[in-house]
Amino acid sequence: MLFTSKRSSVKTALKFKVYNFFKKIIKIKYRETYSQLGEDIAICHLLEKYLKLNKGFYIDVGCNHPIQYSNTFLLYRKGWSGITIDLNKELISLHKLERKGDIQINTAIADKNESVKVYEFSEDGVNTINKDFYDEIKNHANLISDSRTIDTLTLNEIIEEHKVSKIDLLCIDVEGHDFKVLQSINLKKYRPKLIVVEMLDNFDFKNLSESEIFSYLKENNYKLVGYLIANGYFIDETLNY
Repeated sequence: MLFTSKRSSVKTALKFKVYNFFKKIIKIKYRETYSQLGEDIAICHLLEKYLKLNKGFYIDVGCNHPIQYSNTFLLYRKGWSGITIDLNKELISLHKLERKGDIQINTAIADKNESVKVYEFSEDGVNTINKDFYDEIKNHANLISDSRTIDTLTLNEIIEEHKVSKIDLLCIDVEGHDFKVLQSINLKKYRPKLIVVEMLDNFDFKNLSESEIFSYLKENNYKLVGYLIANGYFIDETLNY
């Protein structure tokens, strides 16, 4: 099991510090990392340790840049493919150039179809459709625009449209809107083997039930196997591993 401390909602430059932590504690073999805080190293470790997966299919919601700070680019280099989803049109255009083996979608994911306002910042990694998250960080980040709206889709719709038969990895990093994304996928019908989700909902090991994300995934037979820098790592408990 992997555990370390929380981070603030505005991401910080801890990439190499966390990478060295993983190398020391996990004794992992990887010499490259692309995610901001070493998440891709933890993902690869868990996929191999629990699921014995070398190749597979991912859905990356809030994928941001195709290479820099990507949680799935290391897997892409190892032969994986999947669906990458982001609010930012320019970043999705970059995905189409750099990751031709993936399906790229410019949209927002929610638990229902609606038109929502997009809060866009100079640091695109904190773009959001969550008003509460915007209120939390607006005094610490440079807002570029709040005039654009976007029509949301559910993960169920995307999975059905693209005829996805299996999901080995689901990554969710959408700045305060993560629970709504989780609720948009039918976890009884579609069972991602590993779910990595940002948890900014006052997660506390002493009071796990207070986290709506933890409680929801536990109810759907997912086990928390790691918590690193505000990201929860959950394995499907119904699998034999």
